[in-house]
This record gives sequence, structure tokens and C-alpha cells, in this order.
Amino acid sequence: MKILIGNFVLADSPDPVPISNLRIACAGNVQAAQFFRAAAAQFYDRGNQKTEITFDTTQLWPNQLAAESYLLMLRTMFPTTGLVTFIAGVKGTQTASRYLRNAVVQNLQSSMLGACTTRHSFKISGGIMQTSPN
Repeated sequence: MKILIGNFVLADSPDPVPISNLRIACAGNVQAAQFFRAAAAQFYDRGNQKTEITFDTTQLWPNQLAAESYLLMLRTMFPTTGLVTFIAGVKGTQTASRYLRNAVVQNLQSSMLGACTTRHSFKISGGIMQTSPN
């Protein structure tokens, strides 16, 4: 899967930015109504659907300086809000694109694994996944 925010590539599996621990959570506002002497509570969907996507990436660098520089500057390299594009499948074969409009990179955690490997954990929040970018 390839994940982009704007034109910046957050993940591109299997190479050069492999993705792991991809999780998608969808939720909305639900109102619970508890009526006097009712046998069971009733629940009402109040909309406001949201999608939260979390994933990890790792990158291998030619040297320690390149890895540390990327680690320190990653947050400044891409927009924190905008259209997030998910391209499922393998390049060169059949693919499917899905879009999360007005999404926000809510959380980014980065770390070093050894001298030349960086690991990044992303959390992206948005509305409902769409089949077109508009």
C-alpha cells in the first residue's frame, strides 16, 4: 500500500518505505437513551463519522547523518492537513485508490533503530473514506 498526504509519500510498501501495523478504526457519535422502566436502552446514530488510521514505517539510510537528519526534520517535510490518498495493490498490477479528505496527521512518533534505520508511527484522522478525491 502507498499512502500520500498531498504529494509527500508517507509509506510505500514493500519498498522503499515499508508499512507495518496498519490499523483502521471507524467510529461515530452514538446517543444512548435510557427510558424509565424500559427493558433495554436504545441507541441512536448521530452521525459525525470519523476514520482513524495508524501505521508504522521503517527506512534504511546510507549513513547515520542521513538517518538522524531525516528523523529531526520529518515533521517539517509534509503538510499536516489535506487530502490523504491510499493506493492499495501492487504498482504495475491492478490498484485501487481511496481518499480521506481534510485529514489531519494527528500524531507522529519517530525513533532510531541502530545507526542507520529510522522508524515512524503515524496516526491520521479524518471523516469517511471516499472513492474519489473530490
